[in-house]
This record gives sequence, C-alpha cells and structure tokens, in this order.
Amino acid sequence: MPPHVILGTMTFGSGGGGRISDSETMQSIIDTFKRYGHNEIDTARMYCDGTTEREISKLNTQNCVLHSKAYPFKPGDYSPESLKAQFKTSLDALNVDKIQVFYLHAPDHSVHFADTLAAVQELYLAGRFVEFGLSNFSAWQVMQIYSICATHDYVLPTIYQGIYNAFTRSVEKELFPCLRKLGIRFYAYNPLCGGLLSGHFNFDDGVESGARFDPNTTQGARYRTRYWNTTYFNAVELVKNAVAKHEGLTMVATSYRWLLHHSKIDQSLGDGVVVGVSSLKHAEENFAACDGGPLPEAVVSAIEEGFWKEYALPWDLVTDDRTSSDDFTDQEETDNGNASVSKLANLGDLYFFPGAVLRQRKEFAETDLGFGKLGTRRNSKIGTFSNKAAKLGANLCVVDCGPATSASGAVRTPNSRIQTSHLTPSASNKRFKCTRTPACKGRSWHQFCPICCSPFDPETPQVSLPLELLIYRHPSEKIGKTTSVHAKVLAPSNTTLIVDDCKDPAAIAARFINPTRVLLLFPSPVSYIVFILFRQTIDTRFLFKDAKPLAEISHDAFDSVLVLDGTWQQANAMFKCIKDIGFQPVTIGFPETQNPLAVPNSNHSHISDSEPATAEHITNDSTNSTETAALAEASATPVVKTLFWRFQNVGEHCLSTIEAIYYFYRDYFTCFEQQNVPEHVYDGRYDVLLYFFRIQYQIVQDFYRRKPDLKFTTKKKGAQSYIKYDG
Repeated sequence: MPPHVILGTMTFGSGGGGRISDSETMQSIIDTFKRYGHNEIDTARMYCDGTTEREISKLNTQNCVLHSKAYPFKPGDYSPESLKAQFKTSLDALNVDKIQVFYLHAPDHSVHFADTLAAVQELYLAGRFVEFGLSNFSAWQVMQIYSICATHDYVLPTIYQGIYNAFTRSVEKELFPCLRKLGIRFYAYNPLCGGLLSGHFNFDDGVESGARFDPNTTQGARYRTRYWNTTYFNAVELVKNAVAKHEGLTMVATSYRWLLHHSKIDQSLGDGVVVGVSSLKHAEENFAACDGGPLPEAVVSAIEEGFWKEYALPWDLVTDDRTSSDDFTDQEETDNGNASVSKLANLGDLYFFPGAVLRQRKEFAETDLGFGKLGTRRNSKIGTFSNKAAKLGANLCVVDCGPATSASGAVRTPNSRIQTSHLTPSASNKRFKCTRTPACKGRSWHQFCPICCSPFDPETPQVSLPLELLIYRHPSEKIGKTTSVHAKVLAPSNTTLIVDDCKDPAAIAARFINPTRVLLLFPSPVSYIVFILFRQTIDTRFLFKDAKPLAEISHDAFDSVLVLDGTWQQANAMFKCIKDIGFQPVTIGFPETQNPLAVPNSNHSHISDSEPATAEHITNDSTNSTETAALAEASATPVVKTLFWRFQNVGEHCLSTIEAIYYFYRDYFTCFEQQNVPEHVYDGRYDVLLYFFRIQYQIVQDFYRRKPDLKFTTKKKGAQSYIKYDG
C-alpha cells in the first residue's frame, strides 16, 4: 500500500511563519508531491497571517484536492455568521467554489457546539465542502460534537488532524480509541517535532531569525515551549546514535517511517501523515522518506527507550509493569530501587501519599498546573521508595487513583485527591477588592470574586469538562457561602450559572433544544447512580420506581448536566418543579454505610450546601440474588464523605455542591472510559474542581491546629463539623 501523505502548506506565504514566498518554488514542491503519487493539499485561514491560501490560488493544483480550516482568532469566531464569513474568505482566497475537507481548527469555548455545527451543516448543504474535519479538539469534545451531529442528522466528522510523532504521543491514550469507535481517520501533523527530529538542532545553539524555533515570532515561541527542552534533545540523541549505525538511514526517514509502520496510525483505515516542507530539497527528502519500509529493530528500540526513559512525561508514567509500592519487595528496593526510581526522576512532578499508586496521568501540560517538590510522607507505605526518589532529586506530583487500601491508611482530606499543589496557604486567606464589573462594587473576597467569577491569582488552574455544567442557583442562596461558584471560576468555558428558583418550568424547558440530553444531578427515587447508568450490562429497574430501562440510554446520549444549588429545602422544591421536563435524574455512587444492596430501604445521600438534610429513599424490593450480585461491582465505589466546613446535622455523607459536582465528573469519566478501556482508572483530571475547596479546608484545619482546645458552638442541636482537626 502506498503511503498516505498530505502536503502541509503552513510554510507557504509571506506572513508570520512563512518560509517559502516565491511561487516558482511552491509550484515545484507541488509538482514533486504529485510525482510521488499524492494529491491532498492542506492549508488553513490562519497560516502565514492569511497569505497561504492566496498563494495557493496562484499555483497549478490540477488533479489535487484542497483542505482548509477555520480558526477562532477571538471568542465568538465560531458563531454561525462569523464562521460562515471566515469560510467564505477562505474560498475567495483560494479562488474556488468548494473544497474537499473543511476543518474546525481548534475549539471556540465561547460558542456552543450546537450553534457552530448548525453553520457547518448549512455550508455542507450548500455544497461548499465534501468532508468535515476536526483539529486540536480533546477526545470528549470529539465525542460531543459527533453526538450533536448524529442527533441532528448533520454531516459527521470523518477526519481528525492532530499532533503525533515518535516523542509526542498523548493522542494514543484517549483520542485514538475515540476515533476508532466513531470511524474517524487520523492525520498526523508535526511528524518531525517541529524539525527537532531532523537531528539538525542542538539545545545550546541559537536559531536564525524567522526560523521555526525563533523565540521572537509567535510560532517560534509556541514551538520552543512545546519542544525545546533537554528531555526532547536527550531522546533525540539516543535515536541519532542508533540511526548512525545503519548506513543510508537518516533521522528524517526514521521519523516518517516510524509513524507509517510502527505507530498507532493505520493506513488501512485511511490514516495519513501531513508532511510539511521548508524548501524544495526538503520536499524531495520528506516524500522519499515516506516511501521507505519498516525500521530496523534496533532503531525502533532506541525510539522507545528515548520516549519512555528520557521524554517520560507524567501522563506516560511507567515503572516496569508494577503500579504500587506493594509490588516492590524490600530486597528489590535494595537491589533495583534506584534503577526504577531513576525513571521517575525525569517525570517532573509527582509525589506519594498513603494509598497512592503509580498510574497514567494526562493533561498536566494542557491544564498548565503547577506542582510542589517531593517531601517525605510520614506513615507512607512507600516511604523507602519515596526517600530514594527524593535523593535523586525527583520533583513529583500526586498520582491518586482511589482511596487508601485500608481504613487505617485512609486520609480524610481533599489533599489525597486534589492534584494541584502550587498553593500558598500563607497568602491564600488574604482579601482583595474586586472592581472588574459595576456589580462587584469593590467588595473584598478571598481567592476569587463570586460575583464576576474571576480569580485573584492569575495562576489559578482551570479545567475542561466532558459535559457542559448548568448550575441553577436559588435566588436566596448566599453567594459568599455557596461552593457552586467554584465550578464557574475553575471551569469557566463549560459552566453556566443561572439564578432561578425554577418555579416556571415552561421557561426552563424552553432553554433546552432537547431536555432528554440533559442529566439532572439530584438524589431521588428515579435517579440512576452514575456508575450504573453507563454500565448497560446491568438491569437495575427493580431499584427505582418508574426508572427508564438502561437499553434506552447510552454513554454518549447527553450534552450537559444540571445541578440545583441551594439549601436542601430550596433544592428539593426546585426539583419538584422541573422533574417532569424530561431531564434524566442521576446521583453519585453508594456510600459505604448506605449501600441499598447491603442495607435494604436505607437512605441514599448527596447534594446540599448551606443546610443539607437526609436524601430521598431508594427502595430495594428485589430478592433476586442474581440481580443483587450483578450490582455488587457497580456499587463498590469509593466511600463518599463530605469535607465541608460548615455545620451540618444530617451525617457525613451529605456533600456540598462542589463536592457533588466533582464526584459526578469523576464517576462519569470512570464509567465512560471503562466502556472503551476496561482497565482504565480515573486519573485525577477533574480534581481541579476542588482547588478552592481544598484551600479553605486547609485554612480551617490550620485554625483548629493552632487552637486544639477550641469548643464548637452549634446553630442546631446535633450539628457538627466533619473536618475538625483531630490531632
């Protein structure tokens, strides 16, 4: 099978990033490209400040097909009118009436996907493009877009273009399984790590003005941030040494041949490689390299060694085949511990605590989180292992995939779940005045303004959520006390906060195109447990009155989750008003002591904030031992106990709103991934939702630490705080 190669034209043009500006050279490159048997030319509106498409229009591209992309230069660029206007600009610049593939180049979080996709469909029906593609979207966004398109009978995305090369493989863990499931083919760009895999660069050398890694250009700064570090250069050096032992083999050929013959790319499914060039000489070299066969085994081994040992970013963490300290005997730690931990020393950010295990951790770089240095963790079962890492100078971050393995090792603190540790508790309790909007009125707050939902610390992390989060906050809820606003500050692109008492269900229903695609997070007799809802092999209708059969529900059937924020009485009244709109009620996993499988007719708990109360009953009338056994695995979720610092009088399984939101997304992610990758374990990506919650928790704990004899004063009989420091 001939290689599937697409010509990348990001260097064609006179604007920023342009390397080839004369039409004669461009035409020669295209002629060479066609001579090798290829015909797909890829461009984009953003390339070279918009000049690339215009330059291509001057060339003879007969017998070739054109691909282009619309880019969100500013928020709102994917609104229907703006998107159609940008697409028309591309067609005019290319001097064509239609193109083969139209891509959305990157997400525009300010516009709902449904609105953007409606405009894409309009262009498709007008005959302006043949295939719809996506680029630089996360796996969950691809799934959401595909679901919207399928629901509305829009043109489905059939191509995805993303970064992929021998040392940049983040797409393998999550995106590839998603694309395979949906039948979307993958086109890899940046096959040479921005040119780093050509082997022509040295870490300490300067770069010429205007070159790919010139830090004075926008593109150069981006590429230096992405690739210019010692771990990449060390990995490249390993491969160079192996390649040098094989006469006639070059680094460029090695890079392309690895992608085409040894990576996750499957050309039989239509996958391909986008090949960019900076000169006619490079074009000839690159196209010829793609015609080569599989690499020598020694070279492939060197690439793998460079990737795992040197490059080793946190999301690709491996230490042998063992994932816990329990897998290392004392003798192995003595004999082999240093060798194992030396791999960890390159990971950047990781530390251990009781019950922690080593797991694959993703998207640290994407979410731009900061992490602290490794510290000795007292009472840790892997203390010896951690100490060895400390001696090697490892800067490590939390990798937590569940609770401690025993009750004695349990840590009742969000510190054992949160994975953001660049906190400064000494400064975190300061107050700041906010004047960002007239509504803020210069009032002072801790950490963030709950009125405009803006953090005071510019390094406050943010997170993207797999389902849009809609929070309906009761008008009487005190904004300075509710924790729901944490989600709006930490996940601003995916969170909508609406003040509404829900007394007008018709008005609320009118806001939703299809209410059946909305999950309603609320404990009730008709609420499915998230862990069960997305496990379609289990029939749990006997647990719930009037519950839907699971056969009617699929894991990709929902676009958003709706949360009711208020006191228990307020939230319960809101739920009664909107429960018949068509939302699918869900609740989080069974707490240890309130599992209806173990305790018939027990209470199921969860959402509250200021004044939580006991939740509705879930009645288990089944005596069928087979059904009970089938549910055992699904209900064996981690113990869920609140760490909310306000006084409560209903038991420690009643959660604050932000805790409920966090546990929902954690369970949703785990169930969704287990549909595709059964061995996958939640990797901590949504722990950022507890960022402010953790800060406040630490402040309160420190207060009790300083005053161990402090007596509680209660607002209600029997009220208590579940986080008083117990020494």
